[in-house]
Amino acid sequence: MKNTNTLRFTYLALCVALTACGGGNDGSSGTTDTTTSPPTTAQTAQGVFVDAPVAGLHYVSGNLSGTTDAAGHFNYVPGQPVTFSVGGVTIGSATGQAIVTPLALVPNATDVTNDTVTNIGAFLQSLDSGGNPGSSIEISAASVAALNNTQLNFAQTPAAFAADPAVVSAIQAAAPQKTLVSPAAAQAHMQSQNMCLFAGQWQFTHADRADDIFVVNISEVNGSFSSGLITRSDGTQAYLNGSVLYVPAMQKWMFTASATLRAPNATIGTVDFLTGSFTGADWSTAIGTYDESDPTSPFGHAWSATRLSPAPACAAAATTPIVPQGAVGYSDYHYNAQGMTPSMATIVDNGVGVAGSLNLGAQAITVAPQPDGGFLWGNPVQYGMNFASLTSDPNLPAASMVCMAANVGDGTDGLKSTDVLIAQTATKVTAATDLAGVTFSQYWEDCRRDGAPAATPAPVHSSIAVDASGNATITIAGQPMITLTADKLTTLLSGAPAAAVGLPGNVWFQAYRLVSGGRTQFAMVEHGVFTGNTNRGYVGAWLQ
Repeated sequence: MKNTNTLRFTYLALCVALTACGGGNDGSSGTTDTTTSPPTTAQTAQGVFVDAPVAGLHYVSGNLSGTTDAAGHFNYVPGQPVTFSVGGVTIGSATGQAIVTPLALVPNATDVTNDTVTNIGAFLQSLDSGGNPGSSIEISAASVAALNNTQLNFAQTPAAFAADPAVVSAIQAAAPQKTLVSPAAAQAHMQSQNMCLFAGQWQFTHADRADDIFVVNISEVNGSFSSGLITRSDGTQAYLNGSVLYVPAMQKWMFTASATLRAPNATIGTVDFLTGSFTGADWSTAIGTYDESDPTSPFGHAWSATRLSPAPACAAAATTPIVPQGAVGYSDYHYNAQGMTPSMATIVDNGVGVAGSLNLGAQAITVAPQPDGGFLWGNPVQYGMNFASLTSDPNLPAASMVCMAANVGDGTDGLKSTDVLIAQTATKVTAATDLAGVTFSQYWEDCRRDGAPAATPAPVHSSIAVDASGNATITIAGQPMITLTADKLTTLLSGAPAAAVGLPGNVWFQAYRLVSGGRTQFAMVEHGVFTGNTNRGYVGAWLQ
């Protein structure tokens, strides 16, 4: 008989080492402060406004004021509120902290579906002049000037906000070529950006047990995470799961998790983890402590966590991908992982033509370059496909699919696609208009075009065609044609599940721009899990 014991712990988020204290001539007031330096007795700190990082917002905190820089940074006086505005439009106020999102501006809002939060997000995203709101929102000086005498009411339903004559006039004046971003697209964008602050692969370690090492992927779709089952030296087993959430009363992003222990023929009491914090300028580490509710429990002291993957794509520091020196990094989309948060995979790359080892989860795969510029997968991979080559090393793939021997009922012709790899030098595409005019004429799954057996190919090849306005037409053999508006496609690309735009199944999509050899190509990863059995799923790739 096995008994379980759940360890609960909570990390208080965003007590981040972005804070700088001081004044006078020590430079701590930051480059975005346009007023005179505060008295030497004052303290200042720096935060970032995220929906993605927003540049061009005016802010006021105590005797500080300025404009957020290209990375969304603002300065604030600890303990004082910060008020943000665009021209005459007051966006909202929040207690000064390391990260402020639209959620923090709305008291008692618990998620991005709050009407006021949705309207704030839609307004800011509509003002973007940079063309890539997935990485940053840039508000131009012209937009600010156009709104100097404008006031808006964000506290209304999204439908009423969109129909409000003042809002319509404001968008026409500040962003003449645009319309207000739809509520669904605004919510999907904010959710992906919020989770992006924490998304990626993390390693949790328990101070009392050297073999308590849990590796999880925090989803940038919904902030959930879970680990596989680990076995300790004493024979007990454990797994970790949890999620990131926003706590309005504290104006803090937090995450809670439980480590469930399995011990044969033993009863272990419950240990509650109560507090913790993130550290590191790029939210790269976290620590947590807890109270022992069972004095006989062998557990105690601290947990810690370290980010294993690169800094989140939504952070300004992540514009240049971070990979281990002497290695090529990949975003690894695994067939039965939840959502679209990839794990990090690297291959040692000591020079063109040098073989290396690629780690896919617990699998270490040998990759041997070939004379024709391709590469060969070693055991236990049964088949590998190279969709494009890296300019830096043509023997390594820019995008690839890995297939292994299939389980019964899975896969095609004895193969199942287990991983799709996208080089970290690729950039995510989160706006439908960035795919305008692009046709994905090939879909690959199980290392077969259309996922069909070689003996019985699909009568019509699957495709996704995006028109000049960003609207998409999806053609799949044997199924009715599907059309998506540009707003719906943007919602998908921003991390929302397909169900959010009316498509069936637990399916997600992520598009990438690949620049190699002077050419620009696009690829899209499709991933789904089975309803009721998330241990089973599939991963495919759409290509031009």
